[in-house]
Amino acid sequence: MIYAEAYARKNVSGFGPQPVRDLVNVMLRPYNLLASAVDLQLNSMTGLTVDWAQEGSEAPNDISRANARRVLEMAELLQFDPDVVTASADGGVAVCFNPPGRYADIECFNSGEIWAMFSDRVHPAETWRLESEPQSILKTLEQLRTKLDA
Repeated sequence: MIYAEAYARKNVSGFGPQPVRDLVNVMLRPYNLLASAVDLQLNSMTGLTVDWAQEGSEAPNDISRANARRVLEMAELLQFDPDVVTASADGGVAVCFNPPGRYADIECFNSGEIWAMFSDRVHPAETWRLESEPQSILKTLEQLRTKLDA
């Protein structure tokens, strides 16, 4: 409510302050709050200060960031928060889950490919490709959550 009230006091498009009652429905819709959380995660991405030319890789581009945004939005819907969101050494964005004794990530590459990986740190890691559609991402996140919780 505080956020909606603060926003309502802003001058929106030159028409002056908007009534809070008109904005509460807009400002408090879940996808607006999700976008804010996702923006915070993407903006706090680690690994962006790397000298990409020296590393022989590329910084995350708009394609990898858009796919990472989709992954983070779906993870938020499932209340499955990543431990780290970082720039990938392979060019893109990695969304990482790192509970004790296990590891999983979804890497969104600059090429547009998205790959998931799971490791129990005992057996060989499992990797698979997924599509950028929400259904594919949700299914993969649910699989990773089950594997991480096992």
